[in-house]
Amino acid sequence: ASELLNWYDMFATASFAAAMVTPNDPVVKEFVAEVTKRTGGTTAGIVGGGQEVARIMKAMYDYMCETGMRYTSDAGVPTKIGDVQTIVQTVRLPRDVIMSNEGLCIELALLWASCMEHLGLQSTVYFIPGHALTVVRYGQGDGEVIPIECTAITPMAVGAKEPVTFEKAVQMA
Repeated sequence: ASELLNWYDMFATASFAAAMVTPNDPVVKEFVAEVTKRTGGTTAGIVGGGQEVARIMKAMYDYMCETGMRYTSDAGVPTKIGDVQTIVQTVRLPRDVIMSNEGLCIELALLWASCMEHLGLQSTVYFIPGHALTVVRYGQGDGEVIPIECTAITPMAVGAKEPVTFEKAVQMA
């Protein structure tokens, strides 16, 4: 811990997260197909702009909630590496999150990015100390984005006692 001098030291591996965005993985494609089947198909990012992107994002959020997908603890496992005692958190691919129906905040954010990229939308996974979330771009302007608090699929994770709506998860992000 004494070797972590700044934010970059803590998140130097964040750039590797881009390699874990897997929009062409067959499991991700099937997941997206199930979501878009419920909406009657989509042309997200091509026709309809922000409204169409919000519609497909809401369908994905609702599908995750309806199938019981859950945010899981991010505590990590205490590990000793050389003379350094640290916490190690293993991050799985989006396909593994789909298969297990649960994930850490970073894993859920990578799943969202993978699904949105599969639909042809630009997405960014933002890392803030101790957390990750996804922002989806639907246009070229500064405000033409929709952020999503991925962990809100599990209400207790965000301090809620009732299910959290998609609109509230966007507002939280």
